[in-house]
Amino acid sequence: MSMTEQIIIDTVSSVFGVLDGSSTLSGGAFEVEVKINGIYMEGELQDCFLGYIEDNNNELAKTKKNAEYLEKINRADEQIKNGQVVTRTMDEFLEME
Repeated sequence: MSMTEQIIIDTVSSVFGVLDGSSTLSGGAFEVEVKINGIYMEGELQDCFLGYIEDNNNELAKTKKNAEYLEKINRADEQIKNGQVVTRTMDEFLEME
């Protein structure tokens, strides 16, 4: 995640925290009520947002690892097709000990 993305996430999280009442502004003497689909989001808007970010980042990390793994498999397949492998029998491996 880039620094810009982290700053955006922190800023949105702070705003949501003020809106849902879990955070306050210094000198702020106002009260905000947030409803989503008729449900009051008392203290939950910021948590829901951060949970979404965490889930999304975990999914992106998984996707990246899968892509890296598939690339390794493709590279190995190319090496096999190009004859860039060494084959040994089990007996040959045991003799190497």
